Order: sequence, then C-alpha cells, then structure tokens
Amino acid sequence: MNNDVEPQPVRVVKLEPITAVQDDVPVWVWEYGGKGRMPLGALALFAGRPGAGKSTAGRWFASSFSTGTISGAWEGKPVNVAYIAAEESAKYVVKPGLRAAGADLGRVFTPTVKFDGKEVKFLSSQDMDALIDELIAHQVKVVVVDPLMSTIGSKTDINRNNEVRSLIEPWAKLAEAIDGIVI
Repeated sequence: MNNDVEPQPVRVVKLEPITAVQDDVPVWVWEYGGKGRMPLGALALFAGRPGAGKSTAGRWFASSFSTGTISGAWEGKPVNVAYIAAEESAKYVVKPGLRAAGADLGRVFTPTVKFDGKEVKFLSSQDMDALIDELIAHQVKVVVVDPLMSTIGSKTDINRNNEVRSLIEPWAKLAEAIDGIVI
C-alpha cells in the first residue's frame, strides 16, 4: 500500500434553502423604451446572420458606454471599455469605427496576448484569469467580444452544446468579477 498517493478531491452536493439567497432588483446598464435590456453582471449575446450589424452595434455600445451617453445605470457616468476584436483589424476597422461612433478613445482598451515573445490570439480557456486582472486594474466595466466564438479555440466543436457552454460560462463570471457587462 502506497501512502504517498494524495486523495482525490470529492464533489459534494448540498441543498440550501432558497431563503438563504439574497435577491435584489437588477441594475440595468442599458434601458430602451423605459425597460431594462441588459443587466449588470451579465453576458449579453447578439445572435444573427453575418452582415446583420452585430459588430457595428458592439462598437456603438462601446462608444456609448465610454461617453456615458447610454440610458441606464451609467448614464452620465462614462466607464472604461475593453474591445476584443478577433476578426477585424483594430487599426483599420475597430478604432475608426469607434471614432465614427463618437467613442472616448481614451477609455477604450484592447487586450494583446504574447506567448514566447510573439503576439497570439486571446483564448478564453487560457487567458481569462490574466484578462480579469487587467480589466480590474484598468477599472473596465464593459467588455465587447467580437465575435465570442473566436475566443474559444479551434479544437471546440461549436455544434456540441456542452463544449460551447463550458467555454462561454467564464464570460458570465467575468461580468460578475468586474461588476460590469460582457457583450
């Protein structure tokens, strides 16, 4: 018998009464038509066919949050934004698009990832903890990921729900960690 083997951690399931959960009214970071549309601490997904304007909308939201001109929790209170563009050039598309939408460019950040001295693509499965640290350090409240699927890596079968969900969930946790929103 080998006593050097460390015991494996055990998962424990325990029921807690719902009365122990402290609930609250959501804080809406975006309101439209007098109704809340995007809650604080959440992941908001834009779905649609290619060319439908999702990236343009993402830049509009980034711009509006950076200037405090969007109705909701941060109206009149500009916040810092991180824009993660996986498919479009920051130089030729993203920055000019943000400028055209009226963004406060001094409040918008874009992450870079280096591996072995070379710039590589951001991967949520490998870079999330470091990203959260950077977002908190720069007081970022809004993260726009365009498109989200490009951050999950090429080995993921996007047609398998269980594979995709496990790689999207960290983005929802990131929104809570920065007390902000991920679009």
